[in-house]
Amino acid sequence: MQVGHVLEAMPSDGARPMYLDRIACDFPDLKMIGAHTGWPWVDELLSVCYKWENVWFGIDAWLPKYLSPQIVQFINSRLGRDRCIWGTNGLPWKESLKQLCELGLKEEVQRKILRENAIELFKLDKEKVHADDISINLEETPFGRPVRQDGVTAN
Repeated sequence: MQVGHVLEAMPSDGARPMYLDRIACDFPDLKMIGAHTGWPWVDELLSVCYKWENVWFGIDAWLPKYLSPQIVQFINSRLGRDRCIWGTNGLPWKESLKQLCELGLKEEVQRKILRENAIELFKLDKEKVHADDISINLEETPFGRPVRQDGVTAN
């Protein structure tokens, strides 16, 4: 769900992240992603994510170098690493991925927000995601391209 300001010529207050609080309460089985970081109400989105296990934090619509310190701290936290999901919202994905890798996130956190959390959130079949034979080493590959265990860079 779009949370935060909107670029269109319309009021943004309807996209305040705190509105997810009521939806999460009324529909506890509904999984939601608070997309676009909730800016300028980042703390509201973080608060809702801490409160409700069915609300996920969407890291998209902003290049990672522009993420606020509280977002980076949340991503690296015990709760955040399990409920954040990365996307681009049309931004150059290679540059976004490169910047994400430069944030100094723990390797486990990178793996979760780039792959494992999406598998869990969308209930994907791990076997069909083609990652059992791929290990991702974001530091050693340009723009985080996956490398198979035999060392061949995947396309």
